[in-house]
Amino acid sequence: MLDVLEAGEEHRVEERRGHLRDPAAELRLFGDRATPVLKAARSLSPERHARRLVQLAEADVALKSSRQPPWLLMIRLVNELTISEPVKRPP
Repeated sequence: MLDVLEAGEEHRVEERRGHLRDPAAELRLFGDRATPVLKAARSLSPERHARRLVQLAEADVALKSSRQPPWLLMIRLVNELTISEPVKRPP
């Protein structure tokens, strides 16, 4: 679960750990925004979420350090995150 702290809430970290709350409220998603986001989040395994976060972190490093055009890196990231299975190219 995402543990976002506001300024001055550092002392509440231990208090919040171990307590299950409403994920939509934790992410500050309400009304018509909560349902599609939570449905998408539940559709993937925790391992897949972790892999996607690694891809995002790698793209962040590449954007900050590469000489490639940023649009190219972003297109590659979007393709990697949205294609469910790797594309198998013929030999």
